[in-house]
Amino acid sequence: MTNHIVSASLNLFDGVLDATMAFRPGLNILAGENGTLKTQVLKQLKDAKDVSGKVRRAESSILRVQAISPKRNLELRNTEQLLDFLRHENRTMEKVVAEVEHFALNDRTFPRYPTFGELFYLTYEEAKKDGRKQIDAMEEVASSLNGVVQRVFTDYVLLSTWNPQRGAPELAIKKRNARQIPLDGLSLGESEVLALTANLFASRGAFDVYLIDEPENHLNWHLEKRLFGFLDWFCDQHQKQAIVATHSRVVFQQPFLARTQFLSWNEDGHIAVTSDVSREIQESLAGDAVEIIRLGDFSRPTFFVEDNEHEVVVSALAEALGVSVNVTRCDNSQVVRTLFRYSKADGGWRNSFFLEDGDNEGNPYPGEPQFLHLGAYCIECYMLDPELSGASLGVSPDVVQEHMYRAILERKVQILKKNKWLDFLLDRLQPGDLIADRVRLLDASLVLEPFLRGVGKTFKEYVRVYINTCQASGSIDRVFPEQLLSALRTGTREPARGG
Repeated sequence: MTNHIVSASLNLFDGVLDATMAFRPGLNILAGENGTLKTQVLKQLKDAKDVSGKVRRAESSILRVQAISPKRNLELRNTEQLLDFLRHENRTMEKVVAEVEHFALNDRTFPRYPTFGELFYLTYEEAKKDGRKQIDAMEEVASSLNGVVQRVFTDYVLLSTWNPQRGAPELAIKKRNARQIPLDGLSLGESEVLALTANLFASRGAFDVYLIDEPENHLNWHLEKRLFGFLDWFCDQHQKQAIVATHSRVVFQQPFLARTQFLSWNEDGHIAVTSDVSREIQESLAGDAVEIIRLGDFSRPTFFVEDNEHEVVVSALAEALGVSVNVTRCDNSQVVRTLFRYSKADGGWRNSFFLEDGDNEGNPYPGEPQFLHLGAYCIECYMLDPELSGASLGVSPDVVQEHMYRAILERKVQILKKNKWLDFLLDRLQPGDLIADRVRLLDASLVLEPFLRGVGKTFKEYVRVYINTCQASGSIDRVFPEQLLSALRTGTREPARGG
């Protein structure tokens, strides 16, 4: 590990925060509600990095620190505008690194660092200096930065093609193996993440430590997790240290929880630093997450769901019903429930719904129309009706039952860990016994993966064709819960396709 911050003795605002904080190599996270001085801690680390007695370094050499506040609006430019800007300003990578080294953290002003497109062209110009051909330099830089892009956006590809009229690369992003859009067509959240990650990657030779203040702004929750995963990988891969202040709920997940220090107010009016997660900290951070994501009122129905499977199924159902909705992943039922409680305490959020699996448990909020507690064990249970599955796959129902039977036997041990009372039933199980109502008693998430492997389908592919089959056969209201379908049908009607 290169030089890094080992510890810092901090005394902020006459002892409001008075502590010695230890830091590890790699990724470090500071979490806490608004007003717990997280940004001030980063500012102290930046300002005092070379002051003896304040910050202890791993080595005696100068500590090279970059401070980043990704809370400013990017100036998005198309290819022509980017090239004109860089040429007019005579920008080079050396100048950029020298500028960002002197950035200071401030709650109110946020220095502008280069966009993803700017960094591509700056790196490309550097690559040409050793005499390489222009196209070779372009392809090398594109390949290198694609490694950054796909660490966060696994199904995005950076495309670079040579434009002979401009004598320069033309850049675009290909999304999900289909859509191709220019860089200035990306969303604000996408652009922010690409700019941040590319800046870290491009400056990896110039800095030892990165101080990053609230990088999750403008991001959906799933993208937050991907970003923090990138930061963890980047530090490990390039032997760097990052200290990140955040409100993100990602801190409650492994491996991030083990890397997090929590700042919270105690009863005597001081801020304490701890690695323990109290209920108060959980509630306060959930509250901050609410303030970041909610609009007080949602313009179209928004579904807060547990996981990827929920997101895929709800999105496919909305498409089949011809309605437009938002779907936000929360990663577990506890976060879904916490958000529901906050919505109720806030007077109820119009057009918001909160979906969780049944898990063979009762509904914790019976009678609440916006809380959708599935009657089946999990949402995958609705995806294994043998008749409809057979029609979707172009095979007979008994072929589907045979695949399901093999999948259940393959995962029998895991299934019985959650449903021990099924032990004697599984021993007597035959393929023909697997009717839809019985499958709904199982944790079908354990069954569906080996089942799909057996029929050669991905989850997304199968869900789309299965739900379309349900809709075409008039079975969608029979298969899926009435409360869920009713909530979806409150969405904005999409224009009819074709004709």
